[in-house]
Amino acid sequence: MQRASLRGRGAPVRASIAARRAGVEAIRWACVACCALVAAPAEAATFDPVSGTLSAKAGGQPLVTKPAIIGSENVLSQILTPPFASGQASLNLQIPNSNRFTFDGSASSLTQASDVVQASYNFTQRFTTTASQWMELTAKVNTDPFNNPQATASVTLGRVGSAPSLNFGYTFGEFETRAIAFGPGNFELKSDVATTVTTGPLDRDAQTQGVLQLFLFADFNGTGSVNSLDLATWRAGYGLTSGTFANGNLDDNPAVDGRDFLVWQRQVGAAFPVLPVASPIPEPGAALLAFIGALALGCHGRRPKR
Repeated sequence: MQRASLRGRGAPVRASIAARRAGVEAIRWACVACCALVAAPAEAATFDPVSGTLSAKAGGQPLVTKPAIIGSENVLSQILTPPFASGQASLNLQIPNSNRFTFDGSASSLTQASDVVQASYNFTQRFTTTASQWMELTAKVNTDPFNNPQATASVTLGRVGSAPSLNFGYTFGEFETRAIAFGPGNFELKSDVATTVTTGPLDRDAQTQGVLQLFLFADFNGTGSVNSLDLATWRAGYGLTSGTFANGNLDDNPAVDGRDFLVWQRQVGAAFPVLPVASPIPEPGAALLAFIGALALGCHGRRPKR
């Protein structure tokens, strides 16, 4: 009777051991992902030459204009004799690789009397993709004061010839991250900033700053959405030093690693070809860790019986 009783308890014990092993495995995969807190830039896009203009004019001074370029550029128009007046704009555009575009610009107009001062900049960066992409745009848009027509600023992203899919107005001095999935095609990132003062003493300032990153859309199994089933592809390829999309690689780093996991994680629930505008990027936290563990546990393959 005692032996039979122990035999009957064998299955629950084995199941308990298997569950513990699976739990340890889930924690291991979660730790692998969390060790890479900053995801690398993504699958290549072809960027066109940037277009745009910086301009400034203070009172009767000549209008100063320069074209927007990759790198740093600025313009300045001043009246140095009292009462002082100044208009200036600066713009710094960087494409450190084919997956990431960084921008930072500001414009300001100041007058101490009745000289009209204007300062502005705008740029358009077009690019082409040949594969389905996940685009993350992080931007900060400042105007001074808020919602004043004498200081305007915006950042937009969308397909060429269509209304913008992502539109940043005033962001209350904070960076905001929004994401969207697109099929291949032609796209453009734009920023427009303008400041004007007509009487003083008064000054107006505006700024846009941000970064666009591109990643492959993590629908490895071609179902049209990103879910836990796609995680199996990343897990199978994890550790490869020269991986492709078919192995779970989503960025321009050839290794299949935790950075690719984080890209997949941010896309979970996304449906192709396009997400709703301004889909939030989740922040790592306790709920995220629990979610990662649950997904890894659910995708964990059963060990063969011995």
